[in-house]
Amino acid sequence: MIGALSKKVLDSVVYNKKCATCTKRKNNNQKHLCVKNYEGSSKSMEASALTKMLIRLPEEKGVSICGIITDDDSNGRSKSRHVANGGVLPLNVEEPVFRADPSHRKRVFARPIYNLSALPMKKSAVTKGLASHIKYCYGACVKRNRNKTPKELLAMVRNILEHIYGSHDTCDASWCYDKKAIQENVPYNPPADHRLDKAKYPETYQQLKEIFEQYSSIEMMSYCNHPYDTQTNEALNQVIATVAAKSVCYSGSISLFSRIALVIGIHNMGYYNFFTELFQRVGVGMTAILAKFLHAKNERKDRKKVYERRLDVKVKRSKQQKKQIQEIYKERTDMSYGHAVGIPIDKSKKRKQNSDQNNPLNKNIPQKKCKCGSTTHSCVSQKDCPRNPPKNLDVVLAQNNATPQPQSENMSLSGTQELPSSTDIPSSTDIPSSLWQPGPRQTKIVLALCNGDKPQSSKN
Repeated sequence: MIGALSKKVLDSVVYNKKCATCTKRKNNNQKHLCVKNYEGSSKSMEASALTKMLIRLPEEKGVSICGIITDDDSNGRSKSRHVANGGVLPLNVEEPVFRADPSHRKRVFARPIYNLSALPMKKSAVTKGLASHIKYCYGACVKRNRNKTPKELLAMVRNILEHIYGSHDTCDASWCYDKKAIQENVPYNPPADHRLDKAKYPETYQQLKEIFEQYSSIEMMSYCNHPYDTQTNEALNQVIATVAAKSVCYSGSISLFSRIALVIGIHNMGYYNFFTELFQRVGVGMTAILAKFLHAKNERKDRKKVYERRLDVKVKRSKQQKKQIQEIYKERTDMSYGHAVGIPIDKSKKRKQNSDQNNPLNKNIPQKKCKCGSTTHSCVSQKDCPRNPPKNLDVVLAQNNATPQPQSENMSLSGTQELPSSTDIPSSTDIPSSLWQPGPRQTKIVLALCNGDKPQSSKN
C-alpha cells in the first residue's frame, strides 16, 4: 500500500503458500523458521492482503484508510466492507471509498473497441488505427479534466464520439485541430483512419455509442474524478520482479521477504540512508568509497525522476513508443504468404543464377572468380573452364609452353633444360585416362609425363 501524496510505502504483506523446509522434512519435527502463512486460492490472495492491511494499520499505527485507488477488482471491493454488508472488516475499521486508476480504466474502455476492429468491414468499420485514436482521446480527456465534476467530465467524454464523426460544435479549440483550423481559416486534413461518416456507417455509430454509454456513465466518471494514479505501484512491481524473478521460486524461504524489504527500504529512504541504517544495526562500518557511491546513486535517481517528469521528455517518449508500434504493425502487415514460400520451386541453375544476381541483397557481395579470370564459374575443375586439363589439354600445355616453369621437386627438369616444343607434346588422346588424378596440380603431372618421368605419388 502506497500513499497517494507521499508516494511512500505505508504497509506491505507477503504471503507464502509453502515452506521448503516443511516440504522436504514432512516427518521431521525440527524447529525452523516456517514461512508458510497463507492457505487458500491464489486468486483471493490480493484481496486478503488488502483487508489485512486495512485492519492492521488502525490498530498498530493509528492510521485509517479512507480511500483506495485500484484497478477494477471486484473481489477486493466486496471484502473491504463491514461484516454486516457482506465483507470482513470489523465495525471499528472505516470502510474505504474505492476509485479507479485512469490508466487501467482506459484499457478497459478500449478493449471492446479493439474487438470491433477485429470484425470484417461488413459488420464494423472500426479499424485498429481508429481504435487506438479513440483510446488516446479517452485517456487524454479523463486526465485533463479530472478536477471537474462527474457531469462535466461525462459531457466531454461523450463528445469524443461526435468529434470522430465530424461534429465539432461542442469541441474545444485547445485540443480539437479541426475547430482550431475553422477559427483560423486554415485547411486541415486529419488522418483518414481517425474519422468516420455517420451516413455511410450508421451501424458502427450505434456500436460505438453503446460502448460509450456503458463506460461513460455518471457512476463510471465518479470513479475517475481524482488526481491520483497507481504508477508508483507498477514501478515497484517491476523493480521487485528484477530482484525476485518469477522464473525462480523464492517463496519457500525467507529470501522473498528479504528481497521485497530491500526494494521497499531503498524506495522509502534512498540508497545512502537505507544502507547506513542497515550497517549500523548489523554492526558493520561503511567506507568512504561506498558512501560516495551511494550518494551518487541517490543523485542520479533524483535527476532521472525530474528529467522524466518534463513535458518535452514525455512527448518524446510517447512519440518513440508510437513509432515502435507503427513499425511492428507495418512488419506484420507487409509479410506476404503463399504456396511453398520457403521452398525454391524453380531448380534451373540458369534462372537461379539470374535471380541471385538480381537480388538487391547480393549487390555488395563480391562475385567468385576463377583462376582463369572468368566470373561465369568459380573453379578450374568445372567443365566451362578453359583450363580444365581433361577437356582442353592442348590449350593448357600451349600456355605452359609459352611461360617457362620454375625448377621444382615435382618435375624431373635439370638445370637449364628447356620445355619440349609443341610438336613433341603428346595430345590428350595419347595419354591413358588411368594416369589422370583429379586435383589442382594436374598441369604439373602433364609436364612431368612429357619429360618421360613418372609422378612419385598421386599427391604430386
